[in-house]
Amino acid sequence: MVIGDGPVEIIEGRKVGAFCIGVASDEVRRHGLNYSKRTRLIRAGANIIIPDFSQLDQLLNIIFNK
Repeated sequence: MVIGDGPVEIIEGRKVGAFCIGVASDEVRRHGLNYSKRTRLIRAGANIIIPDFSQLDQLLNIIFNK
């Protein structure tokens, strides 16, 4: 598994078959989604995109199929 906010780590993770979580955080407002970053992470091949870790329980359910 790869968790990152940059396309490079997502691309490299996908090359080795990792499940990749793109973090498209708005670093200026300190919460919410950065749409430009989201687009780059989708193009890089992220399996899912999250804006931050505020919904950690739901993220863990997705990762571990609970």
